[in-house]
Amino acid sequence: MLSLSAWADQEYHLVVKGADGTEQQFNINELDHISFDGDKMLVHKGGTATEFALDDIDHMTLDLIEGIEATFEKNFDGLQLNVERGVLTASQPGAQLNMQIFDLNGRLVAATTADSELTYSLIDLPTGAYIVTVNGKAVKFIR
Repeated sequence: MLSLSAWADQEYHLVVKGADGTEQQFNINELDHISFDGDKMLVHKGGTATEFALDDIDHMTLDLIEGIEATFEKNFDGLQLNVERGVLTASQPGAQLNMQIFDLNGRLVAATTADSELTYSLIDLPTGAYIVTVNGKAVKFIR
């Protein structure tokens, strides 16, 4: 079981602007993941993928939408993960927990390990969007 809640007063959108001037927006918190396959970028959401030819993308931005509180819950294989009020907690009975936090540029900003239960303060992270992985399971959150 993987459970995640993100407590924030803002929401981020990925904006993809095409060379032809068209624009598509994606709420970062609703995305499953983004992948690249040859000359294509795939934005995965809810079991479907939106495909972009890399040559057709003029630029991409991460826009901040103020005043929105984001909350997410997911469950996966007995692993429980929660982010609330600036504290990340993870638990899975009998498991060694390996946690890593990455910013949206892929930089590792924090890492720790614990047995069965882990608590980590996010207060020192700058406000922004992050990806946390615990034992290979990844979830996005906003700080």
